[in-house]
Amino acid sequence: MTKYSIVLPCFNEADNLPTLVDRFRKFTEEWDFELILVDNGSTDHTASVLEKLTAHEDNRFIKPHRIEKNKGYGHGIRSGLEEAGGEILAFTHADAQTPPEDVFRAFELYRSGECDPKEHIVKGRRPGRDKVLLTTRGLSFVTRILTGLKIEDINGQPKVFHQSLLQSMTCSVNNFAFDPYVLFIASKQNLNIQSIDVRFDNRQHGISKSAATIVKKFLTIIGFIVGIIKFTKCSKPCKASS
Repeated sequence: MTKYSIVLPCFNEADNLPTLVDRFRKFTEEWDFELILVDNGSTDHTASVLEKLTAHEDNRFIKPHRIEKNKGYGHGIRSGLEEAGGEILAFTHADAQTPPEDVFRAFELYRSGECDPKEHIVKGRRPGRDKVLLTTRGLSFVTRILTGLKIEDINGQPKVFHQSLLQSMTCSVNNFAFDPYVLFIASKQNLNIQSIDVRFDNRQHGISKSAATIVKKFLTIIGFIVGIIKFTKCSKPCKASS
């Protein structure tokens, strides 16, 4: 039976985690999966909340992973993926804006045979996002120019792929450029990139880690662009996966 691993980077998400775990628990009877909750150097009480959640008998699907110092969004995800034991890997957000249900909708494409794990990567697409938000549209345009990726909603969640793809991710991408990096590597491997429409809910607790202020948003955008430039220079041409 195929096993699935889901990685959620958690930076100061203590208030969101109990409800989020409850929502993932609903899928434990139907799916063999592990939920890797990466405490990405949190400075709130995320660590103690994770400890309590992990100790509960009904939460044996949780696999906590602690990073002492936050080195960025991408670093948190990569660290979690390297802890994964599943054949099919996924990552999404822990802020409750990206519904767990969409992860399993993506998994179903593999289980049903509609997508071949060795030939497809599945990503979320928030309908109309590029048309509504200037920043999203602008970053999609910049990503297309720098990478050649002609994909709508580059940062749409989740991202789901076969674990073998992880071995091809040889560059260090620690910031929010990790999302386009995964798609860039997938395209280098000649994988088909399958998009599914997903929801993007309102945040219930906490604040955005990338756009809480104008300054932070500006720095995130600059870091995103610099990250793309770096990984396009770092990445070498890859052969298509067999």
